Amino acid sequence: MTVPTWITFVEPLLRELAAASAAVPRRTLLQIVPDRMKLSAADREEIAGQGGQTRVASRTGWALSYASLAGLVESPSRAAWQLSQKGKELLAAHPRGLPEAVLQEIRKAGKQASEEAVSNERSEPETLAALADDSTPDERFREAYGQIRGSVREALLIEVRSVTPAFFERLVLDLLHALGYGAGRDDLTTTGGGSDGGIDGVISLDRLGLEKVYVQAKRYAEDNPVGRPTIQAFLGVLAGRRATKGVFITTSRFSKEARDFARAASDSLVLIDGQELAELMMDHGVGVSVRETFQLISVDSDYFEGD
Repeated sequence: MTVPTWITFVEPLLRELAAASAAVPRRTLLQIVPDRMKLSAADREEIAGQGGQTRVASRTGWALSYASLAGLVESPSRAAWQLSQKGKELLAAHPRGLPEAVLQEIRKAGKQASEEAVSNERSEPETLAALADDSTPDERFREAYGQIRGSVREALLIEVRSVTPAFFERLVLDLLHALGYGAGRDDLTTTGGGSDGGIDGVISLDRLGLEKVYVQAKRYAEDNPVGRPTIQAFLGVLAGRRATKGVFITTSRFSKEARDFARAASDSLVLIDGQELAELMMDHGVGVSVRETFQLISVDSDYFEGD
């Protein structure tokens, strides 16, 4: 028996969440969805690639990602999932099974959301199918890679927005350390913003602690942007400490007024929004793991010219 395509995992995933009385951890879904599908032991053991992940786990994960991008599931707490209202309405409308047309709409909605997440470089987002006719294999590979990054980026933001404030503060400092700040991880410490004038973390740039960077981290929902007053208050805290360097990180975004004010007020204040935060986490290995590595190769003409 061949492992079914990932789109066929979507309905069993939704039905499992519908039957659950509470949000289901992602790890549990990776186990119980294949149970519902009655996949064989051989199917479950098939490896997807060099990273060691099984094909079943990979396809269950992609089904969850696309269901999330299509708005059918939501994550009320860290790494746990439940049906959204839209997902409940979809299953109620199709109690005997999701028609193929509905599954294709889920595929289309998920792909469109993924493409929109990486389409800032393009004037008109293109799908892989559209590219296949007139692009090179290298271009198709890069397009697929971009879509994967887009999906992972959105999944990362869902996870980050669901962690506790204390966890988020530690995550931010882990990322800044991965970016090269601080000689050691102990040079980056959390303070607890509420008890330290709104400062969530401090980075010592030298062993004596004579030069410091102050960090504020706001775990906001996507539709709750950081405005100018918040940035102005942070700069006030920095001034009170006679500090010259600050980093403000949020899981949402900054209003235009906030960015304009920060740009005009200081050359040493860095603003990092949710999209950039997720990009940096992916690029520096924070909260992600490498499943598989590919190298694009070509013939080295210089090597053969030496004869």
